[in-house]
Amino acid sequence: MSGTREESAFCSLTDDIRMGGYRTNPTSANEQNDNTPHYSPFMHDYYDRNAVRLMSHELYRAATTGDVVLFRQSSEGLESSHLTQMRSPQGDTVLHIAAQFGHDELVRWILGRQDLSAQIIVTQNLFQDTPLHVAASSGHLSTVKILVSVAREISRQRVSSSSTANDVTGDQATNFANVLLRSRNIRKHTALHLALRYHQEEVARFLFEEDSDVTHYIGLDYRTPLIMAAEAGYEALFEAMMSQPIENEELNAVRSLYRTLIVFGVILAKNKGMLNLVLRDWPEVFSTNAEGSLHPIFVAVSVGYLEGVVNILTNFQESSFFTDAKDSYPVHLAVTNGHLEILEEFLKHTPNSRELRNRKGQTILHLAAESGKAKILTYILKKPELYMLIDDRDYNGETPLHLAAAGGHAKVVSFLTWDSRVNLERLNRQGKTALDVAETNYMRWYGVPSFRERMTWKALRNAGAPRAKDLLTLRTIVVDTGHLKTTSATIPNPMNMDLYKDRTNTLMLVSTLIVTITFAAGLISPAGGDDNSKSNSPNPGMFHVFVVANTIAMYSSITVVVALIWAQLADRELVLASYNYTLPVLGLALAMVSIAFMAGAYLVATKISIWLAYSVLVLGLIGFLTFFLLFAPLYSPNSLKSRFARYIFYFPFHLLIWVVTERDDDK
Repeated sequence: MSGTREESAFCSLTDDIRMGGYRTNPTSANEQNDNTPHYSPFMHDYYDRNAVRLMSHELYRAATTGDVVLFRQSSEGLESSHLTQMRSPQGDTVLHIAAQFGHDELVRWILGRQDLSAQIIVTQNLFQDTPLHVAASSGHLSTVKILVSVAREISRQRVSSSSTANDVTGDQATNFANVLLRSRNIRKHTALHLALRYHQEEVARFLFEEDSDVTHYIGLDYRTPLIMAAEAGYEALFEAMMSQPIENEELNAVRSLYRTLIVFGVILAKNKGMLNLVLRDWPEVFSTNAEGSLHPIFVAVSVGYLEGVVNILTNFQESSFFTDAKDSYPVHLAVTNGHLEILEEFLKHTPNSRELRNRKGQTILHLAAESGKAKILTYILKKPELYMLIDDRDYNGETPLHLAAAGGHAKVVSFLTWDSRVNLERLNRQGKTALDVAETNYMRWYGVPSFRERMTWKALRNAGAPRAKDLLTLRTIVVDTGHLKTTSATIPNPMNMDLYKDRTNTLMLVSTLIVTITFAAGLISPAGGDDNSKSNSPNPGMFHVFVVANTIAMYSSITVVVALIWAQLADRELVLASYNYTLPVLGLALAMVSIAFMAGAYLVATKISIWLAYSVLVLGLIGFLTFFLLFAPLYSPNSLKSRFARYIFYFPFHLLIWVVTERDDDK
């Protein structure tokens, strides 16, 4: 295979590999622009440049439908040169269109014209596709065979016309066919490229058997048919292609990197058979890791190919200790991508990989906390042999709890705070505890944290995590240079009074509505009757429940309204004190409204059906429980130093955490 300019461009791809860059989906960029050339010439420029014209509607219809009779009528009187020049808007000839739809009879008729076949069979459209490109991408194997057969027949005829039949050699007879088979479109793709790209395995196998030299032709996307066969997962075809020698000198010069890229394709296909082939025949790809280059195990980990990781580790355990461009190890990538089973395999094959650190000094527990991978974090916490990682610091003095708090990973923070081995008082190099770090996030949004960050802060407060200023007003710490540095861990807490004003008005509106509803309900007896409501009530006990609950709800909401009036004075301490009082009282009022309604509805329903009344009770209890689970975390104490108190609020709190972190392990 002769060296070409686009093949030399393959060398630029090696830069990506040396820098540790790789694509987990190398086809995605091309799939988005399947029909878009790298340059887009205007249609009229194409027609002017190639001296072609738009074909008639009748001819186009005949080509698309495969109607030979209509085609003969429409093309009657047209010379072969004129028929070749007649194109569709995309520059397709009638042979392109017939090949695209697999109309074999029409294809044979067109190629049967001796004055037309040799010219039209290699004609290219706007995207420089020949009819063979079009047929291969569409998966019409019979059409592809017809085109190749005619091309070989043309070769033999040309040789026969200039020499005796005895002088014709096999190579000479295949020259014209090779022109067709090796023709490249605007993306430098041959027909074999397109067959593999569009997953036409039978067509690809036939084209490879016809001309195996195309195996290492490089497209503008830096992919050869061998790479594409690996990505497609065609094991038998891939094995046959592997045996083809690399004739291009420039490609041969980067043979190891080329093979690495092929192995990437094998891993992306997640084909065990092909992986075993490259492990057996190309061990040098797995046994070494050139400085700055990317080892295949990183690709296997990134796509979650568990079986591939196991095979690589079984044959090359040293691959656990290769690094990428960021000085991270494969086990680190498994953690950040949330692949728990792969992490288990690393710890099984190379137990000492638990101690590996990246360039920031972070261990697997640091990375699990920083990326919010709760499943992996709980797995590590349950392993006694990994206990030394729990309070370990990275090079910035951050513990896993600091990193989880900084990332707003409420579930991870909660799991860490429930572990008694975690020290909530540890300081980082800035003299901050995990709670200080969480409150720093408040400052990023000018006092308006996200709900995720609020739940993170709440998890720390419920666990009794202190601020640094509560430990020591000024703390002396040693920095990397060895000098002493005095820092204050006090975090400013500016107050957005406009925001709190809106909250106050909202709470007051809700409280006022409760007052109105309970007042009206207190004057109307749900038992019915105008005289003695108690005597008319079928269940006096439930009537008492209604009256008591309604009364508590009314007076609770009235006290909330009065307390919120104090909050209107816009004093910071008054606002916070009002909220600390009003939230639990408002929750009590809402709970009593729920109970009062349930009791009243029960009294009414008993007059109709006892089963209806029981249904009201069941639905009321379910609604009350749901209300408690959702509202309890809002007025839980800021600090739950008692473990028993934490158990009481555990399920409501974790329900809200589940809402905001449901998909964290899948990211």
